[in-house]
Amino acid sequence: MRYQKQFGAVKAVDFSSCGSFIFVSSESNLLMYKKDTGLLLKTFKGHTATINSIKVSQTNTLIVSGSDDKIAIVWNYITGGIVSILTTGLGAIRHVEISADNEQILTSGEDGVYLWDTYKGTIIKTFDQYKTDKHL
Repeated sequence: MRYQKQFGAVKAVDFSSCGSFIFVSSESNLLMYKKDTGLLLKTFKGHTATINSIKVSQTNTLIVSGSDDKIAIVWNYITGGIVSILTTGLGAIRHVEISADNEQILTSGEDGVYLWDTYKGTIIKTFDQYKTDKHL
C-alpha cells in the first residue's frame, strides 16, 4: 500500500497504540491515516514550522508534536483540537514523549530538557546538564 504524499518532507511517524492508525509529520502539519487503507482521515494544523517529533499516548486520547517553531502541541486525538501549547520560546523542540497516565510531557531540544504538566501547559521541572546529585 502506498500513502499519497500530502505536503512535504516527513521527519516523524508514530502508530496509534491500537495499531489501526498512522501519524505522519509533513512539514508543519500532522496527518492521521487509516493504516489498512492509507486513507487520510485528519490533518492537525497549528505549527508554523517543520514538525520534528510526534508521540501518540498509550490511551489513544492525546498526541504530542514538537517543532522548529519552538513549541510542542498537545492534541485531542478524537477532535483534533489543541489541549495545550508548551513553549519556552528559546529553541526548536526535537523530541517529545508522553507519560503512560497522560499527565506529563517530556520535551528535548536546543534549549534543554523539560517536564511539563500536560493540561496546564506549565513546566514542572527543568533538567540541567550542569547539575549533579552527589548522592546517586
